[in-house]
Amino acid sequence: MIPSTTPSEPPPASARLQLREASDLTPGYGPVTAQAWRRDGATLLTADFDRIQRWDAPGARNLGAIAGTGGLIIDFSLFEPASGKARLAVAARDGTTTVRDPDDGSPLASVSVDADCAAWSPDGSALAVCLTDGRVLVLAWPGLKTSAELPAVPGRAPLRAAWFPSGRELVLGGASGGLARWRPGEPAARPLGPRPSAGSAEADAAGTDAGKPAVLALAVSPDGSRVAAAGSDGTVTVLDLVSGAAVLRFQAHRGAALSVAWSPDGTRLATGGQDRQVRVWAAADGSPYAMQHHNSLPVRSVAWRPGGSFLSSGAGSMDLKAHTGATILWEVP
Repeated sequence: MIPSTTPSEPPPASARLQLREASDLTPGYGPVTAQAWRRDGATLLTADFDRIQRWDAPGARNLGAIAGTGGLIIDFSLFEPASGKARLAVAARDGTTTVRDPDDGSPLASVSVDADCAAWSPDGSALAVCLTDGRVLVLAWPGLKTSAELPAVPGRAPLRAAWFPSGRELVLGGASGGLARWRPGEPAARPLGPRPSAGSAEADAAGTDAGKPAVLALAVSPDGSRVAAAGSDGTVTVLDLVSGAAVLRFQAHRGAALSVAWSPDGTRLATGGQDRQVRVWAAADGSPYAMQHHNSLPVRSVAWRPGGSFLSSGAGSMDLKAHTGATILWEVP
């Protein structure tokens, strides 16, 4: 049995340590749905409604907005090789997914798809996108031509995707709950982990994942051995990527857990939630490490600065009439 809790059980445990605010990064126009640090740790990219903001994060200096999209940015994915040019894939509600230069925002390629997620493969040769119609596409780089397609399954639309370290498979999570794995080119996805035995209650529910919380965020550990899934019930579940076995589950937030990220050394998990909290947990056992109240907005994205001593959290309301968002840089004790 793995440690588990349900929303009806006591709220998430409080941490002894408090995150210390290092910088309040403003302006913030819209919900900060995605963020990513550049490899050298000097620049932070954040989604800001229909733009990408660039920050000299250690100094809290805004370097200017790039990549106006014409629609709300839902997700973005940064690919930055050890040598060579970086690129940023941006999925927006203007019906396009566009690859841009993260330095100046200039477009490199674009495809007319309405996507909920974007994820570069480890080698940058492919971009996975989860479409709002329930399909998953793999787009080859360069050119963004479709190289593989996972057909939509009613009630099982993936909301998030992450690549296995090999770059040959994807782990998918969505509104129906549960995780699946898909090898591009195969006609269907398979459950992540062993299938339930015939005649069991788990088998009866396997077709619909009935009662499982939606998966709202996914993150693969730096060593590629585990995946963390943030759920709509406030839990975080960590699974072994080889066996698919759940090795840890803990209550992270009151209300939905909206974001999750591994520390660079894989020893800690950062999460953000509907309860407006940003929290840090021990990845070995889910024990609380540090926490802080972000502000008055749900925390929709978290990202560790290379080195692991700083954490950025982005918040915002999806009520677009509010036009509010905020990013805070925290020093992790």
